[in-house]
Amino acid sequence: MSGVLCAHFISIKNYMEKPCKLICLLVFFFQISACEMHHIRFEETTASRKIEDYHFEQLKEYQVKKIDLDYIANCKIRVKTSEDAYSGSCRVVLTHKKEFQLTIFHPMGGIMMLVYADNALIQIVDRSENEFHQLENNSQNRKRIPVITSLTFGELQSILWGREIDETRENLIFKFKKDKPWQVYKKAEGQHISVKFMKWLKYRNLFFPEIIQVMDKKENISIKIAMTKFTPGFAGNLKIKDATGLKTQ
Repeated sequence: MSGVLCAHFISIKNYMEKPCKLICLLVFFFQISACEMHHIRFEETTASRKIEDYHFEQLKEYQVKKIDLDYIANCKIRVKTSEDAYSGSCRVVLTHKKEFQLTIFHPMGGIMMLVYADNALIQIVDRSENEFHQLENNSQNRKRIPVITSLTFGELQSILWGREIDETRENLIFKFKKDKPWQVYKKAEGQHISVKFMKWLKYRNLFFPEIIQVMDKKENISIKIAMTKFTPGFAGNLKIKDATGLKTQ
């Protein structure tokens, strides 16, 4: 993988379908403690907000050196192939530390599948089969993740944020219309992936892709992704730590 995480984006058909004085003194103590803790949490929240504000400031332009925020979004996705069409909903997280998490939701509610990947590790929770897989991140094991297309982590990060990043400038060609990107092409030999930004959303007075269409001409696949909830910032720990009740493979 040349040191980059291969970010596999979404499941195909099988996964789209399958809360006296002593007492007064104690009460007073806990009230004071609660106030102090609330003040600490407020300061931490304010500090975090300032850090986020600084990093969002770096995204005013559509050509950036790097992105130091985590991409977090819920989305609806529709996939069309030469043989079929299907849709589903998911949650995608890409961290600035090169971690990837994909949650696929069951049409009736709840999580159907959860995938975590970083440069070294792949974890898969498959609720339909009641299985948990923990694997080394290599080309052979990546084939076990159901996919419709794959991009490097940097390429996927660049497309979802709608920003041309220095890391991917040699692989992705951004086409601009007026002041925003509207198409992206992948230059790699033997790949025929093109991206169109169909609609933008406004967040913190900046614009980010809301509807993205990805065409893979080689595989004859069309993917449309519509963001339903966009909450970037800092995601916290994404690794799967509890596989209780699942068969470990």
